[in-house]
Amino acid sequence: MDIEQLPFDLMAAITAGDWPALEDMCAEDMRSEWLDVYKFEDRASFVRVYRRNHKEYTDFLAEVIDVLVHDETSVCFRGRVGGKQTGRLITPNGDYPPTGRPYAVEFLCWLQTTDGLITRATYAFNLLSIWAQLGHLAEP
Repeated sequence: MDIEQLPFDLMAAITAGDWPALEDMCAEDMRSEWLDVYKFEDRASFVRVYRRNHKEYTDFLAEVIDVLVHDETSVCFRGRVGGKQTGRLITPNGDYPPTGRPYAVEFLCWLQTTDGLITRATYAFNLLSIWAQLGHLAEP
């Protein structure tokens, strides 16, 4: 496995909705966290959220902007995700109806691997920016 290529392969599988490829990259007992939003306890729940995003957003896109740092078993990269909200935005604090509006937001991601599989994925992004772009925050 090429650790520098891993973010590109991950984002390509997510964008394409290639769920078998995404599952093949992840250890079954992987852990993932979107800081202050979600925690995923296994590969199935990690894949499930991206399946849902493909249903709730048209033109869903996840891409790597640049790889920031890496070693033999981990890589940190900056990426961008977005799409047009055509379904419900589901959050731990409640659901929001579709607005038909697009969003795009940058994020940071740190991937840790063991034996060539992702064992931990930690994301940080600005959820308030997503809500504002989608029209789910009241105007000041």
